[in-house]
Amino acid sequence: MPHLYARSAEALFYAFGWAQMQNHRSTLLRLYGKARGRAAEYWGEQYLDSDIWIHLMSVPQRARVWRKQQTPSFGRFLDAFAAGINDYAAKKRKTIPPELLRVLPVTSADVLAHVQAVVHYYFIVNPAMIGGNYQPSETAVASNAWAIAPSFGRGRTMLLGNPHLPWEECNTFFEAQFRSDDVNFYGACLVGFPVPMMGFSPFITWTHTANRAQAFTTYELSVRGGAYRYDRRARHFRTHRRQLRIRLNDGRVRVKTLEIRHSIHGPIVSRNGARATALRVAGLDVSGICEQWWSMACASNLAAFEAALRRLQIPMFNVLYADRDGRIMYMFGGRIPVRREGAWNWAGLVPGDTSETFWNTTHGYDQLPRVVNPASGWLQNANDPPLTSTLPPAIASETFPRYFQHGPPIARAQRSLRMLSGRTSISFEEILSLKHCTHSEIADRILCQLVQALRETNSRLALETAVVLDRWDHCTRPESRGAVLFLAFLEAMLHQSPGFIEYAEPWRVNEPLSTPCGLRYEQRVVDKLVGVAVDTYERYGSLAVSWGEVYRLRRGSVDLPALGGPDLLGGFRVLEFNPCGDNKYSAKGGDAFMFAVEFDGSSMRARTLLPFGNATEPESPHSIDQVELYNTGQWREPFLTAHQIGANLNSVERLGGV
Repeated sequence: MPHLYARSAEALFYAFGWAQMQNHRSTLLRLYGKARGRAAEYWGEQYLDSDIWIHLMSVPQRARVWRKQQTPSFGRFLDAFAAGINDYAAKKRKTIPPELLRVLPVTSADVLAHVQAVVHYYFIVNPAMIGGNYQPSETAVASNAWAIAPSFGRGRTMLLGNPHLPWEECNTFFEAQFRSDDVNFYGACLVGFPVPMMGFSPFITWTHTANRAQAFTTYELSVRGGAYRYDRRARHFRTHRRQLRIRLNDGRVRVKTLEIRHSIHGPIVSRNGARATALRVAGLDVSGICEQWWSMACASNLAAFEAALRRLQIPMFNVLYADRDGRIMYMFGGRIPVRREGAWNWAGLVPGDTSETFWNTTHGYDQLPRVVNPASGWLQNANDPPLTSTLPPAIASETFPRYFQHGPPIARAQRSLRMLSGRTSISFEEILSLKHCTHSEIADRILCQLVQALRETNSRLALETAVVLDRWDHCTRPESRGAVLFLAFLEAMLHQSPGFIEYAEPWRVNEPLSTPCGLRYEQRVVDKLVGVAVDTYERYGSLAVSWGEVYRLRRGSVDLPALGGPDLLGGFRVLEFNPCGDNKYSAKGGDAFMFAVEFDGSSMRARTLLPFGNATEPESPHSIDQVELYNTGQWREPFLTAHQIGANLNSVERLGGV
């Protein structure tokens, strides 16, 4: 865990670039090569789809513009970060795989290109979301967060941060402490980012969760020749070409010409005969995303923190905040387009032939849903709409447009709400324990009725299934029996129907925790479950196979029975899995950088955990050294003071360069 000490912010950025190379150099350089749109040139044709996407979105070109738009001081910080990367590479060149040396040297424009590629063109929108003719990239962006006021926290202010991401590539978190004359901040960012994205100081703490308000729109255009229809007139596309170089297996280079067409809406991402799809993304007209995150880290109170938020340079994410003054806040953040209501679906393909659907502005800070110090004493978000940020609701749904985010909270959010609203107060120790709760909210909603329906059949297998599910503890602990069967049933239902579960009682705003519930079409559901039971028995020889026997936490030399299950189950502790080929499944993502902070007057204590470790280099022991802690529901105490750090030093490096 790097603890960075410097006299100036510029020197801190230099040290941060150096530290990222030390722990993640292979991952970092590959990500920067992809953000340049030159990955196929460096490493072969398997990266061509990535390069096409990056160039269609003009990421490298826009990044160079963004670099020119940085304030002079922050521009120097970005240059220092890139210099730290390059100086590490120059000094320790032999530790870098030869094929990755092609990316060097790195520039501050590369850093901004990577940030843009991840935030705007992976989190906000990626090829899988728009049905383009590109290799889909699976994004499982989710999070939990709690902010607790002293009135609910037994005199203490607390915050829990818990993003969920795949455990690879651009989703990899890096944890560090920043200390200079002007800042004292401990937190984490995604690899390749030059600033912390969440964390805590002696004064404040904040985290992000992903919100579901679309900061992009896909438009359907009517095309004829080199023109498209717009307000009953023909408009010509703006067209330009990019030369993409592709490294072949024999070392030769092939050149592919990519023709890029733009309508008034944005780039054309697909075409089918006389129809084309254009993509418009919010937040590309501002370039201060990294500087805003840095200003948030440097804030010492709510007023300074909100001054940073008001810049609205970060195009998405909710913010949950707490401070030592006893204040807590939730904000539905981002660059949300101002859209007109009409006979179209903003979440789908919108008619692009009329200016009625064209947006060109975004909502201001004071128009975004926000709650400060609610009467309940707590705030939460688990990717649910603003309405359920606390109970009773502190935000009325009619105060913001429907295209922000409406509808029922997902099952995980209802589990979060239930854990908070079902008590009169909470302690720091209880927060640390509840974070690891694997209880399935979906099971609570439907299992009782499902078991009863199974018992009313004449099938012996149905009766055996009822016994197993009735005895199940509704959790995904290693020893839990019934969870494997229930998850297989939910996955079969999801595969069969986009509606997933057809509840007998729909969700109601005035009953946010008791609805939805029950099942419709019981016989069809029972038949599906019995079919799944047959398959489960054939695979494992038992309907009561334990969760940990099938679902594993495998990383490097570690192979453990997993504690936790997929988001599909509606548990608070989330692990997503890939099949392994032996009728078992290995964790591929879920809980990422976890942290909890408690302020008690001027004192603070914190706990953190990075389940997949703080390094990805194969020779590093720190890619697996937190796995067992995570799998037993434990936390780490971060070293924050000079005494703690000095007593636990692994090495010290004194850097020049700035």
